[in-house]
Amino acid sequence: MGHRVIMNAYVGNPNQLFEVRQYRLTDGRADGTRAISVWNGGDLTFTLLPDRCLDIADVRYRGRNMAYLTPTGIVNPAYFEADGINWLRSFAGGFLTTCGLENVGDADESLGLTMHGRIGNMPCDNLCCDLAPDGMSAVIAGTAKEATLFGCKLSLRRTYTCACGEDKITFTDVITNHGFDRIPVSVLYHMNIGYPLLSEKARLVIPSDKVTPRDENAAKHIDDWDKLIAPQHGFEEMCFYHKLSENCYGMDNPAIGVRMRIAFESDGMLDHMIQWRMLGQCEYVMGLEASSCTLDGRKDAVANGSQKYLEPGQSFTNRFTISFEAI
Repeated sequence: MGHRVIMNAYVGNPNQLFEVRQYRLTDGRADGTRAISVWNGGDLTFTLLPDRCLDIADVRYRGRNMAYLTPTGIVNPAYFEADGINWLRSFAGGFLTTCGLENVGDADESLGLTMHGRIGNMPCDNLCCDLAPDGMSAVIAGTAKEATLFGCKLSLRRTYTCACGEDKITFTDVITNHGFDRIPVSVLYHMNIGYPLLSEKARLVIPSDKVTPRDENAAKHIDDWDKLIAPQHGFEEMCFYHKLSENCYGMDNPAIGVRMRIAFESDGMLDHMIQWRMLGQCEYVMGLEASSCTLDGRKDAVANGSQKYLEPGQSFTNRFTISFEAI
């Protein structure tokens, strides 16, 4: 016989100790967007967006913001603009924006590829929010599809696990080719660190064996790749490729007493780590981005050999743990 779960004698509802709340946003261009907020019962709260492939919007640790939020705010995917750099018009930043699955980086109209792909604007099917019988842990999962007639047939099944008292966000992605042809597939985990975790008083932690600039502007600042400064007027963004000695990186900020780490495991898909350094006024963000390829679109990835492929029925699996602790 199974054992009956006994409610904590001090509470009338488990939500006093751990809560997962589902709702819809109603204001501006966010109107109608599904959201799921998780409070771990202690120091960590975060919001997931099922209508944007279960990406992570805001993250707060010990009451302080951890993510960069763009001026657009959360945007319902119905407003997605695929042409050129118009992807940016619905890029809310947040802690995680997923890029792919057909393309990462520059748009390519000749191939019908939008900037950073479409998956981050795809609503999830088969959404599941399953709380444990005692209400002290939850599994949240959904499937986003990037698929079309006469084209790719890709899915991303994302599953979060969270438990009372754990100051971490853990998720697993399974990316699957449901078609009958070998096809190119790309993914980039656009994780965006913002103020006050990011400031001139913080320290960037990337265990890098080799740092390679993306372009001429980055090359001019190769010696400053890990330097954190106050917001600068006219700052020009730059990106660096890192060859990691271990798949764990993050940021420490003693000024607010927070340490953040991002650790991941991958079955051969995520062999690039990209640092996006953008320290401008109102555009003050550090992107820490595990990726399957380089950052300049599919043609460039094919040319340099970083493009990945999935055989019919094949899957890639990527696992992430984002952890926070007081220092």
